[in-house]
Amino acid sequence: MMIGFSVNAQENYEPGYVISQSGDTLFGYIDYRNWEASPEKIGFVLMPGGDKNYYSPVNIRQFGVHNEIYISAEVEIEISRDITADLEEFAPVKLRTERGFLQALVLGPKSLFFYKNLADKAQYYIWQNGAYELLVYKRYLLRQDESTSIQVNRKYIAQLALYFQDCPGMKTLPDDLAYNEKNLTQVFTDYYACVDQQAGYEKKADKLGVEFGLVAGVSFTNLKFKGDPDYLPGTDYTQSVNFVAGISLNLVLPRNQQRWSVFNDLSYVAFEVSGQVVEYTNPQRYITTATTIGYNSLKLTDLLRYTFPVGKASIFVNAGFSNSIAIQATNEKTTVSMFYGTETIDHGKAVEKSRKHEQSLVFGLGSRYKNWSVEYRLERGNGMSSSVGLSSATTRNVLVAGFRFR
Repeated sequence: MMIGFSVNAQENYEPGYVISQSGDTLFGYIDYRNWEASPEKIGFVLMPGGDKNYYSPVNIRQFGVHNEIYISAEVEIEISRDITADLEEFAPVKLRTERGFLQALVLGPKSLFFYKNLADKAQYYIWQNGAYELLVYKRYLLRQDESTSIQVNRKYIAQLALYFQDCPGMKTLPDDLAYNEKNLTQVFTDYYACVDQQAGYEKKADKLGVEFGLVAGVSFTNLKFKGDPDYLPGTDYTQSVNFVAGISLNLVLPRNQQRWSVFNDLSYVAFEVSGQVVEYTNPQRYITTATTIGYNSLKLTDLLRYTFPVGKASIFVNAGFSNSIAIQATNEKTTVSMFYGTETIDHGKAVEKSRKHEQSLVFGLGSRYKNWSVEYRLERGNGMSSSVGLSSATTRNVLVAGFRFR
């Protein structure tokens, strides 16, 4: 008999099974979250729309969903901090016993498991002598004289070499064998090839999703200056409305139900603003300075995006930066001076020291339905002035539609 408890959460039920502590198997649907860290509990229903129960590692032995297998186990975990700034001067591991769901990576005569709790430290285990054995890995500091270096306790390499001792070619493993899912799983694959056997189960590797697309829209650009010469900060420039078009590449990160991605687009953007300022003394003495500034550029935008479903559609938020390079520039100034009936006209550069490279911070909010998306972006850029005494700033409001190819 299993004891459950109810929890309100966003749901994503997929076919799966649970095995009770008494060994009974129940088939139904599990609230699959594409977990990056091992789940503390899982939701289960016998049929869609049925009563919902949530089970912890105490309640069940095992569950499976989305071709993933999780096993309830009491294991030793290494609790030392792994952040470089927090490393300790102590090579031995610090262990604590914890019960959780281990994710099976390889199952067979030789098995590999993965566990990550809320402390967000990945740990790997092998099944040996009727128990789950922690593959020991720890980074620590070593101080010698006046120098400090980061060292690594790589006991897991010796553990694996002993574990695979029936394969002569694996008695010695590389000293730089990385402590991660990809490399450790590959070692098990090599072992099964060595002994001419097949694992009963091997988790499919998580893959990076790649989505290509097109983007097009309209931008509303405003330009402001601060500093000298006075005619630039004093000019109230018109807003520039222009077309935007380009191509996009969205790299969807594995786990977490593919909600995180790195969105990139390369687009053609343009703006041109103009305005004038008048220094007025009297009807016979004044100076009018008119300026026109514009850039046609190629812009690369890189955004970290988070997407969450809302019914059949989804909403996303993103933030990042952009870099644009001008392929054509307008930088003109016309000064008309009137001095008691004598008019003088001069032409020159509006911004004496300018650059073609602009950097911007970008924030966006949008929605997607099937392959179509619409998004609003706010961009704050550093403009085109490279003069120490003159700063420039661009503000863009951008409405962009997108289409992704599958």
